[in-house]
Amino acid sequence: MEEDLLRRMGIWARLGGEPLFRLPSPPRACRDFLVREDRVPPHTGAPAPGGGRTLFLLVKEGLDTLTALRRLSMRLGVGTRGWGFSGLKDAQALTSQWVTGPSGLVVEVGSRVFFDGGLAISLAHVKAPLARGAHPSNHFALKTGWCGKLRRVFANFFGPQRFGWERPLTHELGLVLLSRGAEGLYEAIRSRGKGRLGWWERSFVERYESSPKRCSSNVSWCLAPRLASLLLESVSAYAFNECLSKLIDDGDRIRVGFDLGYVWGRGDPGRMGVSWSGPGRRHMECVLRLLRKLGVSLKELPREVAGLVPRGRARPLAVEAEGLKGCGYRGEWACFRLMPSAYASSLLWENAVGLMGWLGSSCRRSVFA
Repeated sequence: MEEDLLRRMGIWARLGGEPLFRLPSPPRACRDFLVREDRVPPHTGAPAPGGGRTLFLLVKEGLDTLTALRRLSMRLGVGTRGWGFSGLKDAQALTSQWVTGPSGLVVEVGSRVFFDGGLAISLAHVKAPLARGAHPSNHFALKTGWCGKLRRVFANFFGPQRFGWERPLTHELGLVLLSRGAEGLYEAIRSRGKGRLGWWERSFVERYESSPKRCSSNVSWCLAPRLASLLLESVSAYAFNECLSKLIDDGDRIRVGFDLGYVWGRGDPGRMGVSWSGPGRRHMECVLRLLRKLGVSLKELPREVAGLVPRGRARPLAVEAEGLKGCGYRGEWACFRLMPSAYASSLLWENAVGLMGWLGSSCRRSVFA
């Protein structure tokens, strides 16, 4: 079951061969997986009268970042759009990250705002929202139950969190959006069954049912642009993963810090300032072939959908975890630091089996119970 679901995400090969250990079986505590962003972002002091934003430290447990921000918005009485954050943090964990509120939301510094599953602390007032990838790295601590040596180098897959756990997976929904627009997306989401829909799926279904024609002609009215972009980004993530697995399976020698792969998107990969060669060129060509096979062509997309596709970019094919060591009682915790775009789940995949059970099952809250 695990292997089948991961293969649907394009994750089916390991750089180091067979896994070293099995992850503890769920249920587990959310605090067994700790994630925090590195460094406080620079801030500008008091905002201009009537403007500015608030910089928060967002601490959450057992929630994904978007759900946490939605709950925080409800507590503050503001809309869900306009939040700035550097990256999405794992749901099945206890995490902390920096976020900026919508424009005009000025909360007294030092204020604490509790919501179901988390806490936001107002730290400063800033003029600009946080941008994606603004923090230099993420720190991780995982209670693996494993005392042996871990492999530090791993294939830089987009982790399972990018694709979700319910079928159709997010990249499959993204492919439907690309090929059949809002109507196809509505049918695909409804196929999950009403009882298995998250908040954004329910919101989309309600809007579509209230005005199918408006949704079909304007996807952004029915689905927030950031959410639509996440669906389309997951298509890029799947193609990246599938072609990286193929490179590994074909025996390509992938060098850490040197070989770059291609994340599909708007723009010509030949004009990205990247010298595509060796494994990187073969990866880029594989991605383009795969998307053509899936019927994805930017030139044939409706304008409103094409505008939501992120720009193409280069991404390292392999990553090395910094500071990886055993820590805590009997060394059963693994502590390490990763660049913002790398996934701790990919490091776990390189070393262990049981990934889907560990990340796909709801963790047990103990901090914000």
